[in-house]
This record gives sequence, structure tokens and C-alpha cells, in this order.
Amino acid sequence: MLDTLMAFVGSAAGGSIFGIIGNYFKAQQEIKDRENQRKHDLEVRKLDREEMKLESELNIQEKTAEFQGKANLKKIEGDIAKDIADAEVLIAVYKHDSATYSKGAVKNLNGFFAGIVALMLVFVDMLRGLIRPTTTVYLIVLETAIAWYLFNALNKLDSLPVTVLSDLLVMIVSSVVFLTATAVTFWFGSRKGSITK
Repeated sequence: MLDTLMAFVGSAAGGSIFGIIGNYFKAQQEIKDRENQRKHDLEVRKLDREEMKLESELNIQEKTAEFQGKANLKKIEGDIAKDIADAEVLIAVYKHDSATYSKGAVKNLNGFFAGIVALMLVFVDMLRGLIRPTTTVYLIVLETAIAWYLFNALNKLDSLPVTVLSDLLVMIVSSVVFLTATAVTFWFGSRKGSITK
């Protein structure tokens, strides 16, 4: 039997059958190789798409950050311009506060009349300069006097209930404190500062 098998393998028919079997395995391997290549190509394309998507997202984030930075810069520039305008207004207020009527008003006048006008303008400047400190001192003294008077009145008066006197004390003192705080704050807040020309 082995002889017959060897004769068959060595014959043309056996060679053809082994050739067909070999071609079949080769074709199967090529199909597998093409399938693997196709899977590999699809995987590479998938990775390429993911990479392009990530690149696109990074570009969007970069552009968004750039536009946000430009918007922030514009806001900062606007804030700086506003601060500069506020400072210029404050400088103008300081210049106006320091302006006097007597400066240069009488430079074109001569003689006795110029002296009288200059004296009157200096008096106006003096009154103008004393308004704030006089008002401030007056309100501080008034606040102290009312508080002292009401404190003494609470101890001496029995004709009104203590709750009415207490409410009256709180109302009057609150009003005077408000006026005093407003005047003092305005007085010291609008003084000439270190801003110069």
C-alpha cells in the first residue's frame, strides 16, 4: 500500500492534487493577509481620524483661548482708559478746588479800585476756604452737645417714658452722626492729594 501511495504522490495526478491543495492554502493565507491588511488600514484610518479630531479640538481651544485673551486685553485696556479718565476728572476737581477768585482777577486793574476789588476777592476766598472746616467742626460740636444733653435728660426727665426718650435719642443721634460722617468724609476725601500736574 505504501508503494501505491508513493507511486500516486510521485505521479502527475498526485502532483496536481498537492498543487491544488498548496494553491488552496496559499489563497487562504492571501485572503487572511488581505483581511489583516484591510483591518490594519482601517485601524490606521481610525487613528488618523482621532488624531485629526484631537488636532481640531486643540486648534479650537487654542483659538478660543486666543480670542478670550484678546477680549480680556480689550477689557483691561478699557479699564485702564476709564481709570485714566477718572484720574483726569479728579485732577480737574483738585484744580477747581484750589482755584481762587483773587488769583489774577485784578491784574488788569490799577489804583485804589484794584486794591478794594482784590481785598473783597481775598475775603471771598477766605470764606470759601472756611466753609468745609467750619461745617465739620460745627457738626462735631453739635453731635457732642446733643448726646450730652440727651444723656443728662434721660437721667432727669420722668414725664416721658424712657422708651420714647431712648427712641428720640437714637433718632437724633443717628441723624447727626450721618450728617457729621458725611461732612467729615467729604472734607477729608476731597482734600488735595498727591496727584499733581
